[in-house]
Amino acid sequence: MRTGELVVYRVAIVEDDPECAQRLCEFMTTYEQKHQVAFQTVLFPNGMAFLMDYKADWDIVLMDIEMPHMNGMDTARHLRELDQDVCLIFVTQMAQYAIEGYEVRALDFVLKPVEYGNFSIKLKKAIDYRERTRKKELILNTAEGMRRIEIDDIFYVEVMNHTLIYHTRQGALSERGSIKERGAVLEGYDFARCNNSYLVNLRYVQSVTAGTVMVRDQVIPIGRTKKKEFMQRLTAYMGANI
Repeated sequence: MRTGELVVYRVAIVEDDPECAQRLCEFMTTYEQKHQVAFQTVLFPNGMAFLMDYKADWDIVLMDIEMPHMNGMDTARHLRELDQDVCLIFVTQMAQYAIEGYEVRALDFVLKPVEYGNFSIKLKKAIDYRERTRKKELILNTAEGMRRIEIDDIFYVEVMNHTLIYHTRQGALSERGSIKERGAVLEGYDFARCNNSYLVNLRYVQSVTAGTVMVRDQVIPIGRTKKKEFMQRLTAYMGANI
């Protein structure tokens, strides 16, 4: 997520040792102060707590391996069933676990006791990886919490009473907001306003009549004041994707 020029990364720390967890948090604060980034960090005392009601909205996961109830390796196996993309770094006392980490596509590992110099190198590696692999996506602030969705999975967006409803492959998702503000972002990804209440992903347009556009079998009215611009955007999109 970006706030102005500041890049914000959501980081989960899965660590049963409070002292180690606190040390990691302090190191991340130090990293923030030295670099133009920010971290939104949440601590989890074990793997079971981390996986409960899991939502794929993390950028980086720092995970201890030696934990009660469910160790870090088993937690990582379950994590990969839920999230193929999140950047995973193990925190461990035993380097031999690094070999097993390939099984769950761990990016790297940090040895305990954690020292800032080594940790900052691994953290930068994770940030660089996240930027390279970042898909076109939005972070939504839904009633259930933050949710990451790929822009290509959005069919269209409608606004009702200051609530934005995103119609996606995963179903309908909602957040409070302005369609004007979201439109400023999404129009760079082949979305266009067909009226004051709808923002359409042009790749999913099936047909157009004099006053409507069909998107994924949903008939949406084209506003009189938006028609010319919408048709120009659609024609340009179709011409570029023949």
